[in-house]
Amino acid sequence: MKSKNLKNKKDSGYEVEVRSLVSSKNFESLLTKLNTLFGNPKIVEKRSFLFKSKDKYARIRIIKGKKEAVLTEKIGSYKDLARKEINKRFNLNKKDLILKNISKRGLNKCSFLESVTYFFRGPNNQELALSKHYGLGIFLEAEIIVKKEKDIKEAYDLVSKTLSELKLRKLNPDRYQKMMDDMYLEKAKTVASYLEKINYF
Repeated sequence: MKSKNLKNKKDSGYEVEVRSLVSSKNFESLLTKLNTLFGNPKIVEKRSFLFKSKDKYARIRIIKGKKEAVLTEKIGSYKDLARKEINKRFNLNKKDLILKNISKRGLNKCSFLESVTYFFRGPNNQELALSKHYGLGIFLEAEIIVKKEKDIKEAYDLVSKTLSELKLRKLNPDRYQKMMDDMYLEKAKTVASYLEKINYF
């Protein structure tokens, strides 16, 4: 993207995360446990627009009450210990330019996901996110972003330990991939179909 403002708001790193699938029956008890261990969460409502093809992936995420959105591109698979993540922040009044650039890469359809996430700051600067993704499921994710490849393994061990200490089972990456693929196929539409939702709310 050629916009100078977009370049100034670009950041990248390696996303190291593990997740557990949480039943609706256990949601409240887990939320209470996290609140006791890590304090009050930051509660965020968000909209995610997922663009994908066989070898490309992009996501636009909009937070309720924010006029700025984030375009995220990820390289790698859920089976990897980490995925390369590139984030570009942009004002929503620039969305036409962003969507045009996404379309040039052959990503002409997207799916739509609404979520409510409870964010906690965990040990060793981990981010713990308990999310209700409507139409997908409830998940607890433990995540660390590292800048260097050499730090990935240590970070992975830390987030895995956190899930274990919470007595939560890691979700198999293949199962999560299938859940995401099924959700995408069910909700995939042309970008034009979602234009009204790709906006401030």
